Order: sequence, then structure tokens, then C-alpha cells
Amino acid sequence: MIAIPMHAILRNPSAQVLNQDRVSYKSNTPNADQTAGQGLKPCTTSPTDAARNHHHRATAASVYRTALLLIVCLTALPLILAQDTQAQVLRQMQVERIASNRVAVFQEYTQYAAVVVESSIPGLRIDSNLEIIADLSEPANGIYRVIIHPRSQALYFRAPGYMESRISTGPLQARQVLDLTVEPQDRSITDTGDLLIRSEPSGASFTVEGLPGRYTTPHSFTDIIAQTYNIRVELSDHETKEISVRVDPLRPSVRDVVLTPTFGFLTIGTPSAQLFLNTEQVDQEYRVSYTFNEPLKLDTGSYTFRLSREHYQDFTGRFRIDPGATVFVSPTLDPDFATLRVRANVPNFQLQAPDNNAPATNTRNEINLERGVRTVVVSAQGYADLSLRVTARPGVRIDTTIVLESLAAVQDRQRREQMPRGILNITADMPDAEIFINGERRGQGEVSLSMIPDTYQVEARHPRLGRQQTRVSVPSAGVVDETLLLRPSRGQAVFLSALVPGTGHLYTNRNRGYFYLAGAAAAAGFTVWARLDYNAANDRYDTALLNYQQANTLEDAALYRAEVLDAFGAQNTAYDNMMLGLAVFGGVYAVQMLDILILRPRYGYRDRRQTVQAGFGPQGANLTLRF
Repeated sequence: MIAIPMHAILRNPSAQVLNQDRVSYKSNTPNADQTAGQGLKPCTTSPTDAARNHHHRATAASVYRTALLLIVCLTALPLILAQDTQAQVLRQMQVERIASNRVAVFQEYTQYAAVVVESSIPGLRIDSNLEIIADLSEPANGIYRVIIHPRSQALYFRAPGYMESRISTGPLQARQVLDLTVEPQDRSITDTGDLLIRSEPSGASFTVEGLPGRYTTPHSFTDIIAQTYNIRVELSDHETKEISVRVDPLRPSVRDVVLTPTFGFLTIGTPSAQLFLNTEQVDQEYRVSYTFNEPLKLDTGSYTFRLSREHYQDFTGRFRIDPGATVFVSPTLDPDFATLRVRANVPNFQLQAPDNNAPATNTRNEINLERGVRTVVVSAQGYADLSLRVTARPGVRIDTTIVLESLAAVQDRQRREQMPRGILNITADMPDAEIFINGERRGQGEVSLSMIPDTYQVEARHPRLGRQQTRVSVPSAGVVDETLLLRPSRGQAVFLSALVPGTGHLYTNRNRGYFYLAGAAAAAGFTVWARLDYNAANDRYDTALLNYQQANTLEDAALYRAEVLDAFGAQNTAYDNMMLGLAVFGGVYAVQMLDILILRPRYGYRDRRQTVQAGFGPQGANLTLRF
């Protein structure tokens, strides 16, 4: 077992040390004052006897010294020879101690090592520079057990009123026990120093182990014992921090403590909403009051929040408050209503929806509608009211265009409703074309309807041939036949193809017109390029020929002659290219003209027969001829 001294901390350097009986000794020899008080006895021995006595004393002293040296040698030799045996005994004692503590110490920590300390010092604490796995101490019995990592490390022994001690262990193994004895060492301490404790933020309360009272940062200590102090710093809404500070006797010691707040801030950027929070610790939602764009102080941790506002859908999310951090949450709440926007033929009109509690809008031609099927009444002065049935879905914006009838038109329509109805026959030249009257689908291909005397917008729609529309007036008790022509005209197709190759085919919905158009355009472009190249080569030829005719030497004549021949060859090549482009263009033009004249489109051409429309109106019979 290893014994470690524990230095006693003394408040006053002149105070008495602990366990005085271990360092002070009693002397059996009286002091000088006592001897003087007793006086001296007279000498009665003769000189011969004195010499003989002196010789005997010298011989006895020599024999004594020799015997003493022999005893020392004989004593030391077995000790030296017994070192190995003593080491074996110590190891055996340690093994026995390990075996005795194995059940108590390693019951749950078989992969770690242990430190077992016997000490009479109250409040002893064992620390490691690595980690203390578990503390199994029994302070009442003076037994301190801690579980540590099986590695080399530094062990610290601290207790209130005592200076700390430190030892370094060698490599430890799993299930190995290090047995120690820690006791006070009897000596005084006289070294002192100064200590300044500061914190961020300031105003924190702290205590010093071994010193009475509670202090507030910043605080300075003067002439305190130069040793290591354990300090506990506390501040409201901040984490408590425990530190160790070593007071240096040579210079003032300063320790700054940064305290971590246990709160953060939440800023809500959504106005006019109610905030509900739910923490992981307390699984219950609660309402929190907040100010728009103002920080809200919250404890650290994870939160689930819900923003609620009337006529808007709730928004749910999560956020985490870190110490001292600010979280900004600004969600956009989706409306729980639909918005209807109306365009009308009159400038000033009003929108009203009975039994509608959705919030009002700032725009005259818009109205918010609660979810569901709603009725909206559009009214304007001098016009008849119009009712709209709208299915409102949350967050959906609906745009519609209406036409309000003037009161005079309503009265006229009511008058015409009393008149005999007319017959409207509408025929489209495509059987699969859809027929619409005033924007309302009324049939397909051919329809015959009994209509109130009025003017109607008639339209035929085809997915490939487009649409054709016209306005038809239906007289009272009359019959009107209207034919809507969707098929292409043969003459117009031939005219377009003759004007621009391929356009007649596009007019008749034949996609090969794109190939004719592209081929003709490419041939025309190539021809234009060849013509420009021909003009450039011709200019080069004229210049070279003029230089050749004006040459003064044979060398110049030979040079200009070569330029003339080169320009002539380029001129011929450009002419050939130009003729090739014209030939290709002419071929494409001829082929597409034969195609448009011979082949019919998929839906054919319009019927070239004459059409006759007859009807009877208030003014009498009317006749319309179309060729």
C-alpha cells in the first residue's frame, strides 16, 4: 500500500500544524538551566585511576563502534538480499487486496480499473485528468473507491482545508486495483498570493471551497494561501460552472469565467397571430404572448410551435433555442378562404355574399369567401343584379368576367320573351365540330334550336381546323340557317402555295408544308449566296484582266495572267452553284404545287356549292345568298 501525504491548509501562516506529536520530540537530557540549578559534585578520583578509567573508556568506545558497524552491516545485508522477497510479499498483498475488492468494485465495471483509498481526511475527493467512470466511496468508513480508465493518468486528491496532492500512475490493466493511503502531512504553509475572479456577464455569485461566505463577481482576494481552490460560480438563467484555480505566490492570479446562458430568444415576424408552444420536456401546448418582431426570451431546448389566426390556416413547425442565440420565425399563413375577382362591363359595381364571414378586402372588384359553395350577387346602379354560384376552396383565387344587363335591356328581353320564338339551324362542315351559342355549348356538327328573338354569337370549334364564328339575328317566328365553314378553301390553298412554297399545305393542316418551306428557303438562300460569290469573282476577274493588259514586264504579265485565270475559275464555280440553287428551288416549287393541286387534305376542301339562307322577321321575308 502506498502512502501519500496530504498538506494541511492553514488560514494563518503562524498557526500550529496538524498532528504535533508526529513532528515534536521530548528530550531525556535536562536543559542547561536545570543542570545549573542542581550544582556540580566534587571529583574524588586519583590521577592513576583516572588514566586507567580513560583507557578503559577508550577501549570500550572502540569495541562499541566496531560492534555497532558490524550490526549495521549484518542488518543491511539481509534487507538488500530480501528486496525481491519483499516485493513478492507486496505483490501478494496487492493481489489479495484486489481479490477482496473484486466483488465490490468490479461488479458492474469489469472493463475498467479502480482506485481504493483509505484516509481519515473527511470530504476527500479523487479526480483524474481523464475521467472518473463511477464513484463508489464510503466516506463514513474512510474508504474511497473510484472507477477509472485502465490507462496511464494523473490522479488528484482534494479535500476542504487541505492542499491537493497529485500522483501519476503507470499503465493500468482492466480489473486492476490501485491501493493508496492518503493522510495529512504535518507542516505549515506560509506562501500567499492574490486572486481576482471575473465573470461574463458580471454579477455572478460564487463560493470558494475552504473559504467562508459567498462572493459576487468581480471580486479580488488578497494574501490567501497559494494553493488550488475549487470555485462554484452561479448566475440566474445561466449554467452553473465549477472551476479550479491555482493561486500563484509570485504574481496575481486572474480567472475569467464565461457563463453559458440557459435561454435564447425567439422573434416572430408574423403579425396578428397567436403563438402556442410545446416543449419536449412538457408534452402540453400552452399559449405565449409575444410582440411582433420583438425578441421573446425562452429556455434552451427544442420546441414545437403553432401560429393561429382567424380566417387563416394554422402553421405548425419546429425550432431549437441554443444558449444566447436568436431564432427568427416568419411563416406566411395560408388563408382559409378563397378570393373572387370579378371583371364586368360597367365601372362601378358591388359584390355581396350573404352569410359570409371572411375578412373584407381593400379592392372593389374582389371579395373573400369562406370555404364551401357561396352565392355572390353583383349589382350596379341602372343594371340588373347578377347572381354567381362559386365553390370556394382555401387559398384559391378565382377570376371571372361577367356582363351586366341594363334595366332597359332586361325589359326589352322580357318583352321579346313574350314574342313567338324563332328557329336557328346551325351546321358545321365538320361533323365533329362543337357548336357554341353565346359561349355555351349547344351540340356537335348540326343543331336546331328554338330561340328567343335576339342576336346571338354562334361559333364552331374544331381541334385541328380551329374555330369559325359569326353573329346571327333570329327573328320572331322565323327560321335562320347558318353554315360555319371550318374546312380550308382549295383556291386559297393554291394561291398560298404559289405565293410561298409550303404555306398552302400549312393552311390545310398538312405538316409536310414545313419541309417544302424549309427546302425552298434553303435553296433560295444558297442561290443568293452563290450570286454574291459570283459578283465578287467577277470583280476580281475585271481587276486582274485590267492589270494584265497594263503590265510593263513579262514577270508582271505572268503574275496577272495567273490572277485572271484564278478569278475566271471562281466565277465559273459561283455560276454553277447559282444554277444549282435555282434548280433545287424550282424543283421544290414544282413538287409542292403538284401536291397541293392533286392531293386533297385529310378533311377535304370546302363545299363549293352555293348556299341560300331565308328567314322571316318583323319587317317581312328576307333572303341571303352565299356563293
